[in-house]
This record gives sequence, structure tokens and C-alpha cells, in this order.
Amino acid sequence: MASLQYTVRNVSPELDRNLRQIARKKRQSLNDTLIDALQASIGQAEYHDLDFVAGTWLEDADTAKALKDQRKIDKDMWQ
Repeated sequence: MASLQYTVRNVSPELDRNLRQIARKKRQSLNDTLIDALQASIGQAEYHDLDFVAGTWLEDADTAKALKDQRKIDKDMWQ
């Protein structure tokens, strides 16, 4: 999808300072920080809190067994 470009004018020094502080804290560009802020302001925020975990699952026999055991239904309890 093609992206659009915007020009933002009349940004107060305080807003600039706050946006740059957020960008530094998140270790992202000012542009990405502005896009995040715009998306959040209209309820379209994208969350990336656990992106670093995606695709990192490693199969482990002990973990698989523990998960299988947790999924067992105790039929006596559900009568």
C-alpha cells in the first residue's frame, strides 16, 4: 500500500520536546512516534508489546507434557 506524506506546522516547543522524549525512550524515529500518537488518538493503535516473542517458541517435551496435563478435564468436577 502506498504511504502518504504529511507536513505538520505550529508544533509547540513543549510538544516537540515531549514527542522527542517519547521517541528516545522507545528507541524509535520521531516519525514512527508521531504515527503511533496519531493512531492512538483515533483508536487505531497498533500494539507491539510482545513482538519480540513472536516466532521464538521452541518445542520442548517437558513443556508439551505439562501443557497436555493442564488441558485434561476432570469429569467428576464437571458433573
